[in-house]
Amino acid sequence: MTCGSIQRVTVSLCGKLKRLPFTLPLRHGQPSVPPNIEFIRMSEKSWKTLDWDHPQYKNILHPFVKKNNLRYIFLLILFRLL
Repeated sequence: MTCGSIQRVTVSLCGKLKRLPFTLPLRHGQPSVPPNIEFIRMSEKSWKTLDWDHPQYKNILHPFVKKNNLRYIFLLILFRLL
């Protein structure tokens, strides 16, 4: 999946997630940050265990990762119950 226009990614309660099937846009032949990305929200454990299609993807996207905290997960579960 090419993600040139992706803005937000939220992953929660997905313990078996192994990879995010992204293809980052190229700039000068190298993968680069999608121009519209705001954040990727997921647990630190999930982020650390992901497999990537390209060795640079993890380093490129890491500055945009916001770690899930317990309050966020609680609110997410609450809204799913409504």
